[in-house]
Amino acid sequence: MRIVGFRASSSGIATYTAELAKALARVDRVVLVAFGIDRSLKSELVSKGVSVLDLGPDPGWRFDVGGPFLAYGLLRRRVRRALGEGGYAVYTIPGFALGERRPGIVVAWGHLGFWQLLGVGAKWLPHLFKFVGVPNTSAYWLLDNWVFRRAETIVALTSWSFRHYSRRYGDRVVWIPPPVEPAPCSSPGDRLRLVFVSRDLGLPRKNLALVVRALSGLGPYLKKMSLTLVGEGGGRLADLVSRLRGRGLEVRLTGRLSRSETRRVLCSSDVLLYPSFYEELGYAVLEAMAAGLAVVASNVPPFDDFVAEGINGFLVDPVDPKPLSRVLAELVEHSDLLIKLKANSLSIVKNRFNPLAVARQFQKIILGKGR
Repeated sequence: MRIVGFRASSSGIATYTAELAKALARVDRVVLVAFGIDRSLKSELVSKGVSVLDLGPDPGWRFDVGGPFLAYGLLRRRVRRALGEGGYAVYTIPGFALGERRPGIVVAWGHLGFWQLLGVGAKWLPHLFKFVGVPNTSAYWLLDNWVFRRAETIVALTSWSFRHYSRRYGDRVVWIPPPVEPAPCSSPGDRLRLVFVSRDLGLPRKNLALVVRALSGLGPYLKKMSLTLVGEGGGRLADLVSRLRGRGLEVRLTGRLSRSETRRVLCSSDVLLYPSFYEELGYAVLEAMAAGLAVVASNVPPFDDFVAEGINGFLVDPVDPKPLSRVLAELVEHSDLLIKLKANSLSIVKNRFNPLAVARQFQKIILGKGR
């Protein structure tokens, strides 16, 4: 089975692709096509039985400036030269199926229509990227749906994307949750250890500003907390951090980390804060749950697929900081609640996002096609 493909610059999609490759390697021979894969992840995948076809560096976002049809047309040509024609494939990025008459399995991201997606781009992309980003957003939507119209099977990762794409493509759409391997490592600490993860901490839609506003109103509670920020700085990050430190909160900046380094940070944390205004999936939430963290995310799709209110975390308003402040104060005061939430995160991962169960669902689809 071929998985096409991994692009380091695709962030959460890259993480999903790697986890899917490991899951499918449990039931089949897997070849993963990869651009920009780092050495440690490649070694991990190989140790799990995945054959990695490393096609060199990921061209990155600059390669996409000419539009996704051009970018993936060129990338697809490189993939074809390496793999040859034919062979059943799972496309985790729809653009890689560009030019295929009848793609096998294509993974669908997101849950918004064309105009909704344009609105998200116009509102939440950084100002410097709006000129290129908004037109590219519309082009990606067109490319994805061009591929979906030809695909044999479309895999939706959340209930939201399943409902959205089922309305357009009917029974060719199946819902298969993303796989994540339970790897509990979070141990108790002497304070409430918060972590916020984003490739770019300054991205407006990631909503670090809400975290700062919520924490700023917690007064004496701050001495019983710490905050780790994982990702590259941007925007007003220095001012925000200075503001929190000035109020007595211990804040640690790690810069951008590899996946294994990020996991070590999760292992020394209790709660993932993820108050984004919009996410297609938010795989970081699942990774945190797999490590045994509670999650406080925004009450927007698709987080209610992962976070059950009061069971393994909380869903809060991404605009008003008061609900987040109340939740954090409650977690400081009630350590027994935190212990319960963390244990339930692991239980949910084991029961609903089991890699072997996911692999068997994919295998059933492929066998049903007579492959």
